[in-house]
Amino acid sequence: MAERIRVPIAIINFKTYAEATGKRAVELAKKAERVSNETGVSFGVAPQLADLASVAQAVKIPVFAQHVDPVRPGGYTGHVLAESVKEAGAKGTLINHSEMQLKLSDIDEIINITREKGLLSVVCANNPAASRAAAALKPDLIAIEPPELIGSGIAVSKA
Repeated sequence: MAERIRVPIAIINFKTYAEATGKRAVELAKKAERVSNETGVSFGVAPQLADLASVAQAVKIPVFAQHVDPVRPGGYTGHVLAESVKEAGAKGTLINHSEMQLKLSDIDEIINITREKGLLSVVCANNPAASRAAAALKPDLIAIEPPELIGSGIAVSKA
């Protein structure tokens, strides 16, 4: 069973920005934790894979992998296993982010794997139809991110 978190939660995806890489990833995660503690708003962070363990060790807020692949342990060079991100300290993973779109069957498989491994599944969807399809797979959370709002300065909650 995946660990419970406070919802709603704002998950900050560090992507691959230089400002959120290496030691700066740890510093940014600590700032997010401080804001969460000061405001009572639930925050999580999604650092790059290489920074996952160091960020998870540095903070108590939930840390998410940016992605895991729909594969089980075996001969998959370059793929990311749910087991490895859990061992690194992740509480869950983003699935189907706008920059890592997946087939519905792969989303389903990743949700099943994360459930087996006790990780939270956060499926990203970009419209109501995708949200309904994702909800039918029963992930732990759905993140709605309409592409027209990304980088627009308009909050999803306001739109």
